[in-house]
Amino acid sequence: MDNELKVPNHIAIILDGNGRWAKKRNMPRGYGHIVGCDNLEKMCDVIKDMGVKYLTVYAFSTENWKRSRAEVEGLLKLFRQYLKRCIKKAHKNQMRVKIIGDPSAFPQDIQDSIHELEECSKDYDHMYSAAIRWSAMSASAATPTRWRRSPRYSRYSSFWLPRWSP
Repeated sequence: MDNELKVPNHIAIILDGNGRWAKKRNMPRGYGHIVGCDNLEKMCDVIKDMGVKYLTVYAFSTENWKRSRAEVEGLLKLFRQYLKRCIKKAHKNQMRVKIIGDPSAFPQDIQDSIHELEECSKDYDHMYSAAIRWSAMSASAATPTRWRRSPRYSRYSSFWLPRWSP
């Protein structure tokens, strides 16, 4: 039996459940978003080191705008910080970043950072895309590979993910 790990060409991550994770631990929802963002950055490094060429992250869905004003402001603050770090990381990792979706609902400073990030990384090979203002319906239609239930897949939340252990 071949124990060599077959690395996919494209991985998609849907950021979901960070607020619920924090609430379960008697922490504020915003703390969950911060921890989730930190984990995403670590995962980006791992995924790149594994040789995955394309990564799509679904973040800031249309449903996020329906949350309390304080939570939305917290998410926007986190997004601002993440974009600044991502500009530096894109250069370091030679990673092209493309934002999928309509950024027009975001404040102008965030739109400017998105444009700067896309522009400064446009010539790199590894592709990282982030879907913003997406809905669950659009995510299911845009999934890179449709997975069906089999022993090779594990259920996580409402999604089926491949098992990575041999």
